[in-house]
Amino acid sequence: MKYASFWRRLIAGTIDVIIAFFFAFLLLWPYGRLSAAYGKWAGSFGFPLWFSFLWGQVVWNTYFVYFIGRKGQGIGGRIFHVEVISSATRSKPTYKQAIIRQAMFFLASCFSGIVYIGGIIQLGILVIDVLWMLRDPNKQMLHDKLAETIVIKTGLPEISGDQNKAEIRA
Repeated sequence: MKYASFWRRLIAGTIDVIIAFFFAFLLLWPYGRLSAAYGKWAGSFGFPLWFSFLWGQVVWNTYFVYFIGRKGQGIGGRIFHVEVISSATRSKPTYKQAIIRQAMFFLASCFSGIVYIGGIIQLGILVIDVLWMLRDPNKQMLHDKLAETIVIKTGLPEISGDQNKAEIRA
């Protein structure tokens, strides 16, 4: 078993973030267009900013909890062969572990609404999360430690020469 590298995790996570944002946008866009058409433009997508933030959090967190809890990886993880597993059982994480992993990001994003210092606090939490991985022997980030999960690199199953010959004859 090989731990996933920082760069592999970053790229897979970025793809998942883009997909989650796309889902949130698709679900909010029709309602935003309606409210804009009636002259009630109040913020992002035509909703009050607090509603857009809340809706984004619901979609975002649901996406990650669902995919990590159900399959151990999001779409980005499938593309880049990255999978989250329980550090205790070495199998797919439970939904409880997926919620704990995602809770750290949710709490960090809650600071973004604080004027002036909120973004600094949020960035600080994310930097600590990444730096934790660079010093950890199991390449766990802080949210992995809290949820008792590890992220591994997966790949195509290796086929030995004997297995390959047997399959060709069959």
